[in-house]
Amino acid sequence: MKEIVYSQRPLDPEIGRVTLKLIADTTGIPMSHMLGPSKANNVSRARQLAMKVMRECGMTFHAIGTALGRDHTSVIYGVRRVDEQILEGDTKLKRLVKLGVSVVKEEAANAA
Repeated sequence: MKEIVYSQRPLDPEIGRVTLKLIADTTGIPMSHMLGPSKANNVSRARQLAMKVMRECGMTFHAIGTALGRDHTSVIYGVRRVDEQILEGDTKLKRLVKLGVSVVKEEAANAA
């Protein structure tokens, strides 16, 4: 039987770090809250935004979960929630994701 090995791409940890810092600076929600167990609405939304940005930067659900201390199924749910909000017409959120992805990709590439 073949063993499944999860590996991160070299930039994944940097993308995770840069994304969390960017979302913390943008939303005012500290990184420690996003990484913690809080289920408060504002913290959950910031965490879900971070998940979406990381996913758009090419990280796997597993790698995002590892970065945030969450299970990959929680990440799938978080990304879907953001997608639903965008489909419902949240243009501010759509612009925020797009901007976040471009900033994170640039900063992660420069840091590597």
